[in-house]
Amino acid sequence: GYACFTLCECSLLENTLMRLGVLGTVNNLPLKPQEVLVIINSVVRRAAMLDTDNDVPPPLQITGQTKHNLDIIQMLIKLSEYKYHNIKLPEGYNPPQLVVSSHYWRAWQILLVLAAFNPTTVGVLAWERHPTLRGFMEMVITNNYQFPLNSVNYQETMMLEKQLSAAEESDILIFEGHIARGVKITKQNSHMLNQLMVVKEGGPMRKPPQAVLDQTRLLAMELHLGHKLCKVRDPDFLLDIIKKQGTSRSMSWLSELVKNSENSFELLPVPCLCEFLLQDIQNTKRHILLKRLQSILMGTCDSTQTQEIVSYFISKMSATYVVRNKALKGLKTIFNRPLEDQSNEDWLLVDLVNIPLHSTVSSTVSAELQKALLVEQSVSLLAAYLIYICRYSSPGSMVSAALGIASVIIKRNHVMFKVLEANETALIALLDLFLQMFVTYKGLKKGDKDAVGITVNGKIKYFNKEIVQANLVLMAEARGRDVGNKNSVTKLKKILFSSDASKQLNDNMETICSDTLIPILLGSGVQELQDYAVKNLSYDKMLLLLQEFSLPETAAQFILQKLDENLEDVTPLLDEEDELLSHIQAWRINVSAGEEIEAFLMKKVLPIEKETKDYYGKFVLPEKMETEDVVDQKQKEWSQILRDIFENDSVDSQSHLMTYCLQNKNIEEICLNLFLWVQDNKIPPRHEQFITVVVQILAENCSNSDILEKLMTAISPFCKSLTPLHRKLFPKSCGPVETDDSKIGSLLSWCSNPQENSFKTVIDTLESMEVSAAADNRLHGSMWQKVFKTAICHSGKYGIDLELLVKVVVDKMIESPLCSGMFMDWLQVLSPELSCFKMFLGTEKKVPVSLQRYMLNMICSSCGWETLHECINCLLSPDVTGFDESLILDFLQGCCNNERIWQGANSKRGTSKGSLKAK
Repeated sequence: GYACFTLCECSLLENTLMRLGVLGTVNNLPLKPQEVLVIINSVVRRAAMLDTDNDVPPPLQITGQTKHNLDIIQMLIKLSEYKYHNIKLPEGYNPPQLVVSSHYWRAWQILLVLAAFNPTTVGVLAWERHPTLRGFMEMVITNNYQFPLNSVNYQETMMLEKQLSAAEESDILIFEGHIARGVKITKQNSHMLNQLMVVKEGGPMRKPPQAVLDQTRLLAMELHLGHKLCKVRDPDFLLDIIKKQGTSRSMSWLSELVKNSENSFELLPVPCLCEFLLQDIQNTKRHILLKRLQSILMGTCDSTQTQEIVSYFISKMSATYVVRNKALKGLKTIFNRPLEDQSNEDWLLVDLVNIPLHSTVSSTVSAELQKALLVEQSVSLLAAYLIYICRYSSPGSMVSAALGIASVIIKRNHVMFKVLEANETALIALLDLFLQMFVTYKGLKKGDKDAVGITVNGKIKYFNKEIVQANLVLMAEARGRDVGNKNSVTKLKKILFSSDASKQLNDNMETICSDTLIPILLGSGVQELQDYAVKNLSYDKMLLLLQEFSLPETAAQFILQKLDENLEDVTPLLDEEDELLSHIQAWRINVSAGEEIEAFLMKKVLPIEKETKDYYGKFVLPEKMETEDVVDQKQKEWSQILRDIFENDSVDSQSHLMTYCLQNKNIEEICLNLFLWVQDNKIPPRHEQFITVVVQILAENCSNSDILEKLMTAISPFCKSLTPLHRKLFPKSCGPVETDDSKIGSLLSWCSNPQENSFKTVIDTLESMEVSAAADNRLHGSMWQKVFKTAICHSGKYGIDLELLVKVVVDKMIESPLCSGMFMDWLQVLSPELSCFKMFLGTEKKVPVSLQRYMLNMICSSCGWETLHECINCLLSPDVTGFDESLILDFLQGCCNNERIWQGANSKRGTSKGSLKAK
């Protein structure tokens, strides 16, 4: 009895363990392999529960010195194999590697205990080469006994498991069919299907039965396996898990891990402490942990831990918005900065820079912030990132930093313009960085891809084209003036626009001066930049640029001046004169150039010479015409066509008439016969929109002013939307001025002199006007455009409040959704990021579904995450009831699938569930 007690209470030697395993492989012994496996399981567990002193050998030690010791994994799996003897299988059939499932999972549980007690031998081998054992180790570390693991992709893993299960089922049924000989084996009558598994060495982890997961949980609790694996630092299994799932999934299990750390944070890796800080759990442990992290950062001894803390937080700045925001809050908490202050980035430019070991982390921070430039939306953060990179990039990484920043300036130019306008310090830092690079950089090799030669100090150097483009953009943003105290703009102009460099720039014109860059250079007001841009600008491109709402006024001034100077060369290119004229007239409100081309277009759109064709010579058009005097064969034909249109609603006749109008055939004949028809008949209201379009086309092409004036006079009472056009062409015959026309006149007068009327009067006038899809788009569109431009240019002066104008626009879009396209471009200018969407949600009026869809699509496709998140919260609020529920779901789906929003993150994972949670 004493000998047995002594045996039970002693440590288990690895040689003993291997000899036990050999017993199960010898055929002439009465022990079966599964019985040996049970014995090994018992002695391993018994040894693991021993209490040993420091001077006593560990209870389970695999040192790696015994021959074949690391074959222990293969040995235990071999003991679980399914053995079959004296069975003849068909020739050419290779049976799968089968194991008894219950013994297979028991073998992995034994190995889990061995790995926890021998992390540097069995643990390392399992972690690197055996996914199943690694999976069990991760389960006990994270205390999460679910399959699949948190660190793998759920959908991909479950799909693979489904495929392996199907293949396994097929293999087992085929094998059992060969053994049964003559009996057809199916899923229903199979005896092996629930007892065997098909395994492959080093293959993916299979889904364990729930009973096995429950046994593993109890085993880990009994032997404290999780604690043993967590405190191992070399190899650091816990740190590997955190790195693998840290930026993609929530790690709430860390909270329990830190709570159970026995008040010793030194046992946990630094990233584990950082992640716990991000869990936003307020307790005493958090306060102690915060002090621990602060002491590491402000200390001078451990550069490795300092690097780990900084890298952990900064690396998350290029992840999704939710992850970025958490990391930012964590850094502000460590540096005792208020979380509410969204515009103060002193945590980066002051606090982080002043830590004692900043020089050891600056290169890492600079590299990570370059990635963050591609996804960040906050203007203040982007400015801080740029300043940091420019100031603290090492000399060896200066070129890569400059190239990365240049790429961001070109590809995210709209965001970067906002950053540089709001923060001159960032502009100065960028100019100084690029100037230094031009002077000190040796350059690329001649012939390298995208290399552009620039003469610097008498020597030709080759730079990436984006470097040159970014410098041009920065000089344009500086408006040619020297910002800072290094005269960077003057020096850069001297480098880029010297005689030799100018020749090289001109040779690479097509490569450098892209269509995106041209408006920026023209809008700079810098003579050298404008002259360079115009070399790659044809008259066709100039006319197209004038029709863009985002074109800077300085660029419009420059283009109009060039068009005036070269009007003879431009006139053959002019088409769609009416649309171009409306754009030029809108620019002319605040731009002095363009008088010549405007006058030319006015003459072309409203011709002065009006000739009468001989065809109408026989017709006398008194105030009261007797129609029977002019009835002939053609009139009968036209009378039938018009009767089919207005009385029989004939689509074919409408198409016939529209084709004649568009082909500019017999315009005077159409005017005459339409006039004769209106004399005796009325235009049905349902045809008002159609006849309005027809008359507008006729007015543009008819050269007989007499018949056109008669037609306009006769038809205007039936089509009120034609009244503005009638008044514009024939003011004398239009009669008394109607209300809307007088309002348009007063608004245009205000645009010319915004001081003369109060802005409230303008708002009241706009509110009282009707907007309909049938209105004269040219006249109304031009009027609204002039009002918008005037309000934007003089915002803050003369009592002009853009919020009031936005409210009017929103109301008009709701009243007439068919006209919303006319307003949407300007709405984005008046209300950046479409922050006015709350007006659509808060209005008492019913917002048409078509406008709801249009607005949500615009927000999803063009707005930043802050606006999207606010919009999502508003739409999911119970207070919002007017929006179509299916459209809201479509909008949420669009947000989840929009690659632009999730750039820099794994788009397959979608968004965080918490961010789309209904209130």
